[in-house]
Amino acid sequence: MAERQLLVAPSYIESWERLDARLKLETNEAIARLCDDPRHPGLNTKQLQGVDAYSARVTRQYRLIFARLDDDRPVLLWVDTSDEAYDWAQRRSADIATLVKQATGMRRAGADGG
Repeated sequence: MAERQLLVAPSYIESWERLDARLKLETNEAIARLCDDPRHPGLNTKQLQGVDAYSARVTRQYRLIFARLDDDRPVLLWVDTSDEAYDWAQRRSADIATLVKQATGMRRAGADGG
């Protein structure tokens, strides 16, 4: 399968930096599965109700919140314990589109050398 370009919102970086080393590794492994096969059964991917975002399993206790672009590329938004991740998505539901734009703009700036 073709490798997917990964886009990351500033909010995701903030949440990822709070994780311990083990959870960072497990999160990175979940992201690799997401990029390789977004429908991988181990991810237990679900669209969130009332939010233009999805969740994917990192561990039994942790979830990754992400959006999808029209071309199906994932945009990482947040990672946290299940309850906190879902609460974050609900609180930030009105900001998801802005976070996605920030992520696509950050990628373009990096690609342009900016």
